[in-house]
Amino acid sequence: MYDRVLAGAPLNSQTGVCTPLGSVVTGESALFNSNFQPLTP
Repeated sequence: MYDRVLAGAPLNSQTGVCTPLGSVVTGESALFNSNFQPLTP
């Protein structure tokens, strides 16, 4: 349930929804999530 960065915006791996605030489901955001990690191939 960690956000991923794609095109400079948070992308939730679960919902697949890319929003500036991250996942609206978990309320997690790359700006506030200490577990935030960049997207890796």
